Amino acid sequence: MPRWVYDVNAADIEDEAAPAPEDDSGRSFDSFWAATMIQGSRMSSTTVCISGTNVWHKGNLFATVKVLNPDTCVLITSSEDAKGYLSPDRSKIEWDDGDCWQRETRLRPQIPDEAPTRVQPDGALEQNEASLAVRPAPGAGDVADSALGALLRRDAKALHDLFLDGSTADLEVDPTQVWKQMRWDPKWTGEPPQTPLVVAAILLQWPEGVEVCVRKGANVNGTYSGPFRHADGSVAREAAGAPILRVALTAQGPSQCTICQHVLTGKVRGRTFQTVRRKAKAHMDFVTAGFFDNFQGPFLET
Repeated sequence: MPRWVYDVNAADIEDEAAPAPEDDSGRSFDSFWAATMIQGSRMSSTTVCISGTNVWHKGNLFATVKVLNPDTCVLITSSEDAKGYLSPDRSKIEWDDGDCWQRETRLRPQIPDEAPTRVQPDGALEQNEASLAVRPAPGAGDVADSALGALLRRDAKALHDLFLDGSTADLEVDPTQVWKQMRWDPKWTGEPPQTPLVVAAILLQWPEGVEVCVRKGANVNGTYSGPFRHADGSVAREAAGAPILRVALTAQGPSQCTICQHVLTGKVRGRTFQTVRRKAKAHMDFVTAGFFDNFQGPFLET
């Protein structure tokens, strides 16, 4: 059968994550895999992630998997299917077309001890960490438009340069433009919800944008009262506002754990972390769930 062609760039999958489960036969294929395959006369490799019924590569869904039993699965692509057999030690999948995937071992990431320093436009340290956003100064609408444009283009340098010019990381942007980029109509009525820049980056599933916002002092303890979409396509909204960490779980595939890691570097309140961990467990993929189970802080002290 024709070999699948992947861009060989394992760095696009997060470098570190929770290890794959060792004792759950029902999810024995869930893991990161070093996928080796024959392309013409040479062997090539890349990294993919099996999570539930989805197979992810470079943050994109490219195939699905059907588990027949704890040792056998079928990889379903747009053109061909292949049956895979898990080795007795569960370290590799051997496919009936000759390809072989080796399970990767990934460690829990180390979170920096220090949170980014938040600075007011006048240079004073931010004292009210519960504030959702610094209100725009005159002319800041243009800055918000520029920031949103950088998000929509996924231009990390342009976003970073805006902050170098003194712009606050808590700018609010137009969510309707974000929804349009997502090709999503949430059937929202009334005034658009307040949407901080970091929330827009999360909704767009752009880990690098989230990281830039958090490093520049975005308030990760704010809330978002607008709509967000679950992996199954259902739409949710919390009238009192969903914690930003909860919104981070709307990301799919490897991006989910990466985005949660970036949000947590900003020091989320411990109570918020425990609430999200308890109430939103069903919306975590296995990598994110493992990360949450092992994460021990630091948290914001209140």
